[in-house]
Amino acid sequence: SAALIVQSHGRAAEAKRAAAGKRAERRAATTMQSHVRAKGDRQAYLVVRTDNRAAKRLQSNYRRLLAQRVFLPQRDMYRAASKLQAAQRGGAARAEADRLREQRDAATRLQATARMRLAIRARAHKVTERQAALVMQAAARKREARRELLARREAIARRERAA
Repeated sequence: SAALIVQSHGRAAEAKRAAAGKRAERRAATTMQSHVRAKGDRQAYLVVRTDNRAAKRLQSNYRRLLAQRVFLPQRDMYRAASKLQAAQRGGAARAEADRLREQRDAATRLQATARMRLAIRARAHKVTERQAALVMQAAARKREARRELLARREAIARRERAA
């Protein structure tokens, strides 16, 4: 029976190895095809190479982009940008376009400062920027929840005083 067990183990290991090989092949194939599309102003189509170093570098770039995108309500930026384009096309409402441009610049500035804060925080804690971003988001959510709770308590107290 011992021999049998050893044999089955060997077979399992073999199967595992084969599966891993297949997976690696498939991954190589997909990475070759996959264009990591960083949305936003950098319409960077990063073509991932199977060459590991390049792939790693691209991955970290993509992560960085994600970490940056995490922050600003990007939707608003897109909206502002599209409105700006529409205004330019119309040629009308120049003032509106200027206002929108101003808004977009402010958003960009805000994003830049957020990004800097993020980078500093990440470096200070020796973690990736993505992790730092997630932590900071969690903190922001907590703050928000706390604020809501306090507001609710305040409202209840006010009602009781009124009654």
